[in-house]
Amino acid sequence: MPKVVVCGGGAAGVELAFAFKRRWEDVFKKTVEVTLCTTDKELLVGGDAFLRQEIVRKLQEKNMKVIYGV
Repeated sequence: MPKVVVCGGGAAGVELAFAFKRRWEDVFKKTVEVTLCTTDKELLVGGDAFLRQEIVRKLQEKNMKVIYGV
């Protein structure tokens, strides 16, 4: 299984994680394991709380891992 690790829990890192998942699953025609790593205790620090909840929900829905406090 192809694996991707994206470093950074800000807007760019989150967008890259979703983009890699979508594009590379199309290219490889199989599940791609995507892990998002952040040094913070949450994603999109300083952003809207509802947006953060929705992003976490979508990451879980797509079976994408998040590692906090790295």
